[in-house]
Amino acid sequence: MRYYSVDVRDLDSVNSVLNDVRSEYGPVKGVVHGAGVLKDRRITEKTAAQFDTVFDPKVQGLGVLLEATKKDPLKYLVLFSSVTARIGNKGQADYAMANEALNKIAQQESIQRPDCRVVSINWGPWDGGMVCSALKQKFEKDGVQLIPEDAGAMCLIYEMMGDTRSPVEVVIGANIIPEKAEEQNEPAGSALEQPVIFNKNEKLSLTFQREIDLDRFPILGAHILDGKPVVPFALIAEWLGHGALHENPGLSLQGLDDMRIFHGIILEQEKKRIRLMAGKARKKGSRFEVDVEIRNGIKDGVEMIHSGATAILTDQLEPPPHFNASGHIRPNTYSRSIDEIYEKILFHGIELRGIQEIMGYSSQSISARIASAPSPDQWMTDPLRSRWIADPLVFDCACQMAIIWCFEERGMVSLPSYSASYRQYRDRFPSEGVTAVLEVKEATDHIMTGDFTFLDADNVVVATLTGYEAVMDASLSRAFKTECAA
Repeated sequence: MRYYSVDVRDLDSVNSVLNDVRSEYGPVKGVVHGAGVLKDRRITEKTAAQFDTVFDPKVQGLGVLLEATKKDPLKYLVLFSSVTARIGNKGQADYAMANEALNKIAQQESIQRPDCRVVSINWGPWDGGMVCSALKQKFEKDGVQLIPEDAGAMCLIYEMMGDTRSPVEVVIGANIIPEKAEEQNEPAGSALEQPVIFNKNEKLSLTFQREIDLDRFPILGAHILDGKPVVPFALIAEWLGHGALHENPGLSLQGLDDMRIFHGIILEQEKKRIRLMAGKARKKGSRFEVDVEIRNGIKDGVEMIHSGATAILTDQLEPPPHFNASGHIRPNTYSRSIDEIYEKILFHGIELRGIQEIMGYSSQSISARIASAPSPDQWMTDPLRSRWIADPLVFDCACQMAIIWCFEERGMVSLPSYSASYRQYRDRFPSEGVTAVLEVKEATDHIMTGDFTFLDADNVVVATLTGYEAVMDASLSRAFKTECAA
């Protein structure tokens, strides 16, 4: 984490800071503009200089940020506006104007940036930041609830999870937080049966809950990081798919969009309870979309969200795209044996050692032959289904391929954090395994982005995973080596 102090209205200073950021982390992918200054006065008492002091950091500052990042591939543009833009407030005509200007600029930017999530959040007052003790007392006197900092941060994440079709202008106040939520590490049984509302437009309801431990999920013994069992990205994807299908019988999983890992599911103690939540299916043309999340307990009125995605369901799977694998399969281009890979680079136990052969390797791609997963009852005692929706061993081995590439090309291992789009073109993976091809699209000092294609024995596409992101960090090597040493 790096912090820089700079006047957001000064283009040269902002460019200097962003150039430092780019040199260390690569292109800017997200901008959160939260500048704000207050000079509350009645209009008749407000000077032009006071107006500029309030108006310019928000509006001129945004203009500077947009100019400074005009060549960056932004995925997120988040503007901190205020509910004052909607309802006004005594002494804040300039503040209301500035925030409404952000709202309208956001609308314009959302049109000009079709691949970027643009949102202007009209916040109510927070319990912190610009709300000093005097303002807090005034809000309490007026009966205005403040947004807890943790809850506000979680709401921000929710809005960023939206796709480019989500509303650009949103209003968030403290009344979206459940008033009777109690601080607890694990929710009571009755609370598990009720939907928890975080978004006025969407309810996510419980589809299943599970106690996670090594007895019920022995496969986790093969996925230990830093001495602790961790649920693999691949198994999380399988659960998210199941959650979407649970209330939609007759449909098939076409894919998962915007799958994101917020907090890994780590067995810090012997057991961990997780819940899978799903929203109502929304019809989009010939397909259906279902929001799904894996959550944990409630604390300070906010749930711990481990991961989330939008599942794509259909009653008829699309035909597979064409893919030319010949350019990616080059025999004898990789020197390490499979045994050496698993002993010196990867941390995975025997049950997850599904890479059978590295079929091609270059600085732009890696391809491998991967075994299929055994039946679910060999990985867990009480599986949700008798057969897999996709193939978690194939998915996990894809993550392993990314680790290998990052290690060889950047000298660091990696862990998955995000995938933009997964698409499946048949209702089950081949029992004899697949060939997986990773095409690396971009690699900075800390993030590798690439696309996976999974092929059957006839080189027909079984599934694709695009916009896969893996986080590279030197500190991960210690966590990997802990298991190797064990």
